[in-house]
Amino acid sequence: MALKDLLAQWPKDLAERVAQLPREIGELVAQLPQGAAELITRVPLEIVTGDAHGRIGWMKRGDPPLPPTEDATGEFFVLLQRLKGGEVVLPHRARGYVYLTIPGLFAERYPGYLLPTEKRLEERGCHVRRIPINTDRGIETNAELIASFVRDMVEADKRVVLIGHSKGGVDGAAAIAMYPEVARAVEALVSMQAPYGGAPGPHDLVNCPPLHDVIERLLGLVFRGDPGVFRELTYDAREAFIRAHPMPAQVRVVSLATSAKPMLSLTTAGPLLYVNRRYQAECDGLVCPDDAEIPGSRVVRLRDIDHAGPAFPNPLYPVAGYNPRDVTEALVTLAVGPDLLLTA
Repeated sequence: MALKDLLAQWPKDLAERVAQLPREIGELVAQLPQGAAELITRVPLEIVTGDAHGRIGWMKRGDPPLPPTEDATGEFFVLLQRLKGGEVVLPHRARGYVYLTIPGLFAERYPGYLLPTEKRLEERGCHVRRIPINTDRGIETNAELIASFVRDMVEADKRVVLIGHSKGGVDGAAAIAMYPEVARAVEALVSMQAPYGGAPGPHDLVNCPPLHDVIERLLGLVFRGDPGVFRELTYDAREAFIRAHPMPAQVRVVSLATSAKPMLSLTTAGPLLYVNRRYQAECDGLVCPDDAEIPGSRVVRLRDIDHAGPAFPNPLYPVAGYNPRDVTEALVTLAVGPDLLLTA
């Protein structure tokens, strides 16, 4: 029976069921002894022929070099401590912006996704809208839609702060880089765990033809997505795009770059183990921290939070001592500028 015919017989809610599998697998892997976990990762290590060696973190070794980043981790923790003490750190003037949130890949299928971010900003009196992009579509397609939303805000005489998680950060950055009128209207971009420079998973899958063919079929038939979306997240594709569309220097950018240990990652333990073992590289489960640091941005580096941590409510995805709402407020406060920190 052909793959298409087989999938046609599956339940209508298949996409939701499939979306739950990474978390369930991660929970199982986290409970396994070391030997069993190694066995699980051995199969993809032996099958996948793609090779991201030398590509992870390429933005820091670029030739010609890309703009350097600035470490804002210390300032982040100062803000976080104030938030834990019950203080509001978001400056009053920052409430005048419109905050457009941009979800990541397959986000429509995850309940509670980005709610901590949106709820905290609404609690602070901010105007928040989620851009209804089809997260399974390509970067340039989504960038065009984001640009249209920003133009609407310009017509309403509003300045915009973009907040993107995972691929949403890549899409938001693309809109700023591709459309000069968007760059002029955007006050800041908060990019959380975005594979801005690429990611080892998509890179390896695309460069392993048998697996890539299967993934593209599943993406097209099951999720009704763009089969080329993974190819756009390879290191080669991202480098070509970044060289062609550099980020405008006038837009303030804050990048959240994280890593986690497999035992702490409920959602992406399998991919995290794969990257750890194949490349001996740190990873949040999907993105390596060096690949999440947008050149020229202020960077917050956390070593104990996985890819789901900032985007989901605590009861669903607890993270090591971090309240996702506080993480959002601290990042946005850093992004709107140090001049605003004195006017809270």
